[in-house]
Amino acid sequence: MRTIYTAALIAIFMLASCNQADNANQLNGEFFGSEFDPATAVHVSEILQNIELTEDPSEKIAIRGTAVEVCQSKGCWVTIQVPDNETMRITFTDYGFFVPKDLAGQEIVMEGKAWLNRTSVNTLRHYAEDAGHSPEEVEAITEPAIELYFEADGVFVANYESADA
Repeated sequence: MRTIYTAALIAIFMLASCNQADNANQLNGEFFGSEFDPATAVHVSEILQNIELTEDPSEKIAIRGTAVEVCQSKGCWVTIQVPDNETMRITFTDYGFFVPKDLAGQEIVMEGKAWLNRTSVNTLRHYAEDAGHSPEEVEAITEPAIELYFEADGVFVANYESADA
């Protein structure tokens, strides 16, 4: 009887280790900031249909979307595409981490809080400079904007390997 229990226990450990290897393969990529379960994320368009954003931060949510622009100075913000040709600006909690500058066009997953933010002209101009816009484009910004905002505790980029890896 003891042999059967031992064999069963070994089989359970083997299956568990196979599942861990499968999960690691599914999460081939890199985390920036805090790690979280990227499998819980829903596409940003689904979130915007299901919650009403206000100036108060939402509960913590995990979203995914396609990166449009990335701060070319430090990687300290990114924008993702949302419906109606709009973008959502993603910043990082306490300026605590940065993302690679080459993420434009890639799907990214992030966990954090979303809200509507009134962004000043000076800040919009700063973002435009960080994105590498021309001086004329920067000067053309003359009005503040109400933007979709997301502060991420962590970002996951699938199939990404840093140059350090």
